[in-house]
Amino acid sequence: MPLAPGVRLGPYAVLSPLGAGGMGEVWRARDTRLGRDVAIKVLPDHLAGDPKALRRFESEARSLAALSHPGILALFDVGRDGGIAYAVTELLEGETLRAALLRGPLPWREAVEISSAVAEALEAAHSRGIVHRDVKPENIFLCSGGSPKVLDFGLARREPSSPELTTESPTETMEGTGALVGTVGYIAPEQLSGLPVDHRADVFAFGCVLYEALSGRRAFHGRTSAEVMAAILHDEPAPLRSTDGTLPPALDDVVGRCLRKDPAQRFASARDVAFALRAVASGSSPAHRSLALRRPGRVAAAALGAVAVTAAAVALLVRDPALPEVLPHQVTSGPGCESAPAISPDGESIAFVAETDGRADLWIVDAAGGRPLRLTEGPEPVASPVWHPDGRTVFYAAEAREASEVRKVPRLGGPAQTVLRNASDPSPSPDGRSIAFVRAGPNGVPHVWVAPMHDPGNARRLSGDPPGVFEHRQPTWSPDGRTVCFRDFHDLWLVAAAGGPARRLTRDDPGDGDPAFSPDGRHVYYSSYRQGTRALWRIRARGGEPERVTLGTGMEVHPSFSRDGRRLAYATRTEGHAIVLVERRGGQRTRLEESRLVGFASLDPEGRFLVYTSSRENSADLWVTDLREGLPAGDPRRLTELGGRAASPAVSPDGAWVAFYLVKDGGRDIYVVPTAGGEPVAVNRHPASDTLPAWSGDGSRLAFVSDRDGAEQVFAVAMRGGRPAGEPERVTRAATWASFPRFLPDGRLAFITGDGGGQDIWVCDPSGAGPARPVTSGVTTWRAVPDRGGRELLVLADWPDRRKAIRAVPVDGGDSAAVDWGTSPDLATEVQQLDLSADGRLAVLVETTRRGDVWILEAGSGRRF
Repeated sequence: MPLAPGVRLGPYAVLSPLGAGGMGEVWRARDTRLGRDVAIKVLPDHLAGDPKALRRFESEARSLAALSHPGILALFDVGRDGGIAYAVTELLEGETLRAALLRGPLPWREAVEISSAVAEALEAAHSRGIVHRDVKPENIFLCSGGSPKVLDFGLARREPSSPELTTESPTETMEGTGALVGTVGYIAPEQLSGLPVDHRADVFAFGCVLYEALSGRRAFHGRTSAEVMAAILHDEPAPLRSTDGTLPPALDDVVGRCLRKDPAQRFASARDVAFALRAVASGSSPAHRSLALRRPGRVAAAALGAVAVTAAAVALLVRDPALPEVLPHQVTSGPGCESAPAISPDGESIAFVAETDGRADLWIVDAAGGRPLRLTEGPEPVASPVWHPDGRTVFYAAEAREASEVRKVPRLGGPAQTVLRNASDPSPSPDGRSIAFVRAGPNGVPHVWVAPMHDPGNARRLSGDPPGVFEHRQPTWSPDGRTVCFRDFHDLWLVAAAGGPARRLTRDDPGDGDPAFSPDGRHVYYSSYRQGTRALWRIRARGGEPERVTLGTGMEVHPSFSRDGRRLAYATRTEGHAIVLVERRGGQRTRLEESRLVGFASLDPEGRFLVYTSSRENSADLWVTDLREGLPAGDPRRLTELGGRAASPAVSPDGAWVAFYLVKDGGRDIYVVPTAGGEPVAVNRHPASDTLPAWSGDGSRLAFVSDRDGAEQVFAVAMRGGRPAGEPERVTRAATWASFPRFLPDGRLAFITGDGGGQDIWVCDPSGAGPARPVTSGVTTWRAVPDRGGRELLVLADWPDRRKAIRAVPVDGGDSAAVDWGTSPDLATEVQQLDLSADGRLAVLVETTRRGDVWILEAGSGRRF
């Protein structure tokens, strides 16, 4: 029936038209129950019988229903009356941003204030796994006397990370019109190119809107839609300051970062965009100038470099003592992942690791940029470069065939020399007389050791075993050589170089790492995941509250100082995590993108559902997605909400239970939760670290890894109805350590061990009958799952010819064979996890793609960090 004033839709009395668009008419109406005016959106007559239009209409309602944020239009009700489908929302008074821009560009402070609020609203949607996909001025409403509202989630969909399939084409037609999903002029390059789309497409569209709000003109021009799309793919918009020199230079940088063609180079989240915009606004305020620089007439935000809105914000974020004005510049820009920078003592050169062409090698580059020099070209991947104090040699760790080694190589290249065997994470003392490094003890746990440089074989262990110890890594010396800082699994510790108990420096479990003392020794700088992003932070060496140094617009890691404190090198990284389902018969790959951390995916043995770890709602919990014929079916559901970090889910053979371990309050304990949902139950509580659960083939036993006897070994406990039915018993007797258990169908246990000098797969009878024996030899194994009824193991390992590759290895002897599931041979993309259904037809992989570059912050005007 046609709408007109006076018509009733359920309890709503239609009053007057408010507007109309291609997907609906909007009317002012009166809620007769609550006595308030509302807005009602209905499908127009020509679309009311169109199933596709109806689905989109219902999709918008579902998207809005999932969101509750002051910056997003609120949904009150949905219903049908007389064949009319309608949605009821709050009634807004004001105008759209498009209407405002018809009068010209906004004052930049007003544009920044509006845009910051819009970015925060988009972040609220993204945190729920919802991508808007049609951010434009028409869909931003400027409320009278209030904040802006984001409208029209009719094109929104769950991110593939939610996870839903990415089978929807970016050029999918709507209503059969052949139009792109979205609005030409605001569509991201990856969408135009047919690539997977996630929340970063909204960041691009947001950049287009911000550009328009500041300049009064479109970011990308053309006489036709085709010309506009070509401009998006190939052209760069004119700098904002080319037409308005009064704009802060930092705004050009923020907008430019949003409009990067490569989504990996954009801001990592809408929250980061909002943070950057507010930093620009506050940094340009006269009230903040002395706070930022302690020097009149200069504004820290004006020094922002292209990617490093991050970098210049150092002076805005850390106040005590005042940091210098910083001049950031990018040093490397290769296609792969360039990271782990170590700046030379004189500040003139930077050693770093580049992962390209399937290799990880050590390079050196002038701090001012230029052509880098390759220092290593061996088959072993390298890591953790650090300079000798004399600046003539670079130490690094190499993953040798038997065990990691510490080596050194001359600054200008030449033969490398082995310094230490069975060691990693080197760190020479400031006087060059000692070297700290990491070595695994008999229990398999890495600890910090120290040895004389002239006699490295005479080493002593420096770090002990505080409660909940998992690993000690990344030692670094204080400038006076008296103290060593290192990290455990989550926090930083200090220990006297002469020995003694360690003192905890950070303690809030946010994943701290990459420690580096400031040149004056007063602070420890480090990388930390806090406030939803990984950025550089610092803390006073004597203790105190952490202070954020950079914005965290990417993953900012590995700070490294020159000796004089004028230069700080670091790396910006992006990591894309994806769950990939592989149908093995046809080789079809279904990629489930994830904007945040994913991992530890586990398949139901019958292939009916997938359980995985995700931080899609800002905490690492278990989520379940149902599968139908090997493809996702329906929205995911949250299985745990315990705080801490849920990890390594394992589905029971009957699919009724999920075992996992929980990292919380410094402990690691095994839990079991019903797949259908319910309260998780602790399998056992023990001061030791209990991790990596695995079910036996009949579900009667649960194996796990524990260090309760000192070294990591595999234990097993009887299970009945998802509950423990006895005490754990040790089932491995490895001379070194044993981890990552997996039961074979015949009852034998496969596990990874350091016995034999490597990190290989062995099998044993868990009853103790007969000795354990190796299945692989001389490889670094990461995961293994049984295949072909247990006759083979699919082994994820670093093989002599390729790192992080999967091969099928016969359990009882024979040649291995490569397994090709379409994974990239590039080191920048690695398989981190794998699992199989019981019949072997469906596999799940967790893949990580990394990109990274080296940057420098340089202190200006004679100042120091």
